[in-house]
Amino acid sequence: NKPDKIGIALALQYETPEERKRIHADLVERISSRLASGESAHEFYVYEIPGHVAPDIVDAPSATKLFKRSQCHLLIWGSLRTRNQGSSPKYCLHLEGAVTHATIDQEQSKALANDLRQAIPQQTVIDFANELRGFESTSIDLCDGAQFVVALAAAVSGEWAFSRKLLEELSRKSGNKPLHPGKQGKKARKSKSAPATWRALISPRLASICFAQFHVQHAIWQQDKSDFTPLLLA
Repeated sequence: NKPDKIGIALALQYETPEERKRIHADLVERISSRLASGESAHEFYVYEIPGHVAPDIVDAPSATKLFKRSQCHLLIWGSLRTRNQGSSPKYCLHLEGAVTHATIDQEQSKALANDLRQAIPQQTVIDFANELRGFESTSIDLCDGAQFVVALAAAVSGEWAFSRKLLEELSRKSGNKPLHPGKQGKKARKSKSAPATWRALISPRLASICFAQFHVQHAIWQQDKSDFTPLLLA
């Protein structure tokens, strides 16, 4: 990984040349492209672990070894397989993830692992009949999920300003804007709400980080109440 970048590495196994093309074109390149078009483009470096190395990554301990060798911050590993399920063949994508962060207590570690599990879906099935849209949707979710995980790792490491920057960008991407009740149409009020995903966690995590930043500035002001600058920042 480049020294001044947040490294996101993908190490995916495959069985056929077609699956290899899908991994590179529809996941690695699309994730790179989406991150490159964002406000935090200069922060990230996305790269693919070579196929002859990927089979060695099967669990967290083997992922730890690769962390040290690659100097990446987020590692996503797994496999893409083509299987016949039901009436048509499907791509079956299995993913695991791990992220580097500062030393934290067990409770924080469990909470971070739970958020990572939601943001990096373990199983995704894409029908051949809808593969273009399926891979596009998967790459968007995986890209934004990766940014979300990096933001949380930064937060638990005390890098609140950077974490807040990433989460605010994700919030705008996800369209998390308050909707005035009076502006809703009849169809919107009658329609069923979409199933909750990890994106619903963006706002509360962002609020927690803002609250932490507030406490830091407020504590500084408490030391010298004649200086109102920290209080204004708070």
